[in-house]
Amino acid sequence: MIAPHPFLPVFYLPDLGEDKIHVYKVGANNSLSNFTNYQQPYGSGPRHLALTSNGQYMYVLHELAVNVRPYKVDQGTGELSQIQDDQPIYPSNATFSTNISAAEIHVSNDGRFLYASNRNLTAAALIESGDPSDTLAVWSIGNNGTITQIQSAMAHGARQIRAMELSPAGMTATAGGQDYIVAGGLTTNNTFVFKRDRQIGTLELVAQVEGTYQPATYLWLG
Repeated sequence: MIAPHPFLPVFYLPDLGEDKIHVYKVGANNSLSNFTNYQQPYGSGPRHLALTSNGQYMYVLHELAVNVRPYKVDQGTGELSQIQDDQPIYPSNATFSTNISAAEIHVSNDGRFLYASNRNLTAAALIESGDPSDTLAVWSIGNNGTITQIQSAMAHGARQIRAMELSPAGMTATAGGQDYIVAGGLTTNNTFVFKRDRQIGTLELVAQVEGTYQPATYLWLG
């Protein structure tokens, strides 16, 4: 997923095959130049990245390593500097294996929380019902851009959470002052809606819809 900086003439492109983050600069007449690159750990598979709305911090999701790498963004040049070790997405009591992968990542509209999804995670011990399920990881974002995991929200019965979308800021008023996250199980054909606590960032499952065939993306309307 390509991510433009909110005000600098640069954008960032994760390259899963080469394990790099490419930074492109937009020049005169909309010309593009590969400004610089940032090598990620070999075999980590950078899939997506998310910027805070003020452009100060960026978070790279590694699909194959199943973790997030936090960066600080230079506000003059757009260059990146790593500010924290890679942070795992899967729950602390789940065992990492090559079958697990990561899929999606988003920063909340207020820039205070970070959300990412797991795929192919078997974490039956975490589910009250005993059903295996993938999870949505939740972190708080500190004033210095570092992240602290505060929750592994269970999508009860969902497997392969490829799609996850936060409700846009403009919807909050029409949704009774609430923010939401929708996520889908690609191989289990179901959709889950979580209410997002705007103060502490945690998620609460409020709706589940079966029979949504292989959900791969979502679009909020309103």
